[in-house]
Amino acid sequence: AMISDGTIGAQTMDILFRHNVSRSDIQASIPIGTNSVIDNPTKGEALSWDEVRSTLSIGTSYLITDYNTGTTFYMVFTGGENHAEMECKDAFNAGVLKGIFGGEFNFSKRAVTVSVNGKQIAASLQGYPHGEDTYAANEMSGHVCLFFDESLSHVGSLPDAEHQELIYKASGRG
Repeated sequence: AMISDGTIGAQTMDILFRHNVSRSDIQASIPIGTNSVIDNPTKGEALSWDEVRSTLSIGTSYLITDYNTGTTFYMVFTGGENHAEMECKDAFNAGVLKGIFGGEFNFSKRAVTVSVNGKQIAASLQGYPHGEDTYAANEMSGHVCLFFDESLSHVGSLPDAEHQELIYKASGRG
């Protein structure tokens, strides 16, 4: 039994963020895009966020490949401390982004690879724009989060087991 004290302590954090936590079925209410994987999907190397962060340049576009569908589009790195914050520079690429998430922005996550300096890097992309908005004419209000191996979430700077699982999938290990 948990004691209600109005704070989120270690016990609560463990319950909320453990890998096998019971989650509601979001598929019933959120269009999350196709989960079937094409033959020979693009795989990437699972590099840590610390390794990747030093190779990304703010304002630079990077080619993103959806692991499940092979769909490609460009996103711009706009910053980020615990993980990359990304935006589409234009409405076309935002439309492609929205398409892989089932036709609307939502909080589901996708296994992807990111092409950085000719290298494919395994990652996981969250599909709901939020926070700071750098590009006004892109039909997405805010940025989306892109996780690499060992990235941390906005919630208590904790790891995100769902993102980590998708990163392993995009690297061919999951």
